[in-house]
Amino acid sequence: MGLMYMPTRGIGTVSNLASSVGTYSSRGTNVAAPVSTNTKGSWVELISAANVTGPVIGFTVQIANNLGAGSARRCLHDIGIGGAGSEVVIVSNLGTTGPNNPATQPAARELFFPIRIPQGTRIACRSQSNNASQTSNVVITLFYGNWLDYQTYSGAEVIGADTSTTSMLAHTAGNSSAYSSWTNIGSSTTRPYYGGALYVMNDTLTTLTALNYVAQFGYNSNPEGETWFAATTNESQGSFLNSTFTPGKIPTGTQLQIRAKCSATGESLQYGVICLY
Repeated sequence: MGLMYMPTRGIGTVSNLASSVGTYSSRGTNVAAPVSTNTKGSWVELISAANVTGPVIGFTVQIANNLGAGSARRCLHDIGIGGAGSEVVIVSNLGTTGPNNPATQPAARELFFPIRIPQGTRIACRSQSNNASQTSNVVITLFYGNWLDYQTYSGAEVIGADTSTTSMLAHTAGNSSAYSSWTNIGSSTTRPYYGGALYVMNDTLTTLTALNYVAQFGYNSNPEGETWFAATTNESQGSFLNSTFTPGKIPTGTQLQIRAKCSATGESLQYGVICLY
């Protein structure tokens, strides 16, 4: 039976949390995007190979953009495994948006990925941003366990992420609890996936209205998964949703779609679908 949520038991964990209790910008490991915008930067080690002392059945990730004045500071992050210079991406293009006002810094969402990693494997992260040299703070926690006891996967990617602009699909929900039209997200899939989860973040630095939303993803104008979420009046909200995956096979060659509805007048948000493979 597939594990689509955080495990309740295992044989231990390890994380890169700092030894001193810090703020959102010093909790874990700082990962800087390069000076060149919309380009992936260098890999930064999160957990060394020596500290991964058991087989990993999944992990959580928390990402917060560090503050800075100016326009919307969007980032896309990759999680990779392997030695320095030979990293392999296992989670691609996790998006965050950072505000320029400390009072409105959103709490970082914790995303769980049921992805297996062998014992003794180095974990790293790299990022890109629409803002030169933007820094994010990344926290990762690994869960150990027996692979035979859990359904695990090889990796995940965010469908709808656009690396050329460091963004996801901008979409405006329908008003007054009426769904928007189904909208294509990303290109037709090039491999099968085995579960999906909606991922939503603010589109700009604009202060949001406190409203409630329901969003769906699917294909052929049929929903495969849906979720409720609430926008707050934060200047910028990094992401709204935890990655609770809806199980089910998404065949190769599928054109994924999204739609959403709002309790009042919907605002433009950025949407992605995290898919497991």
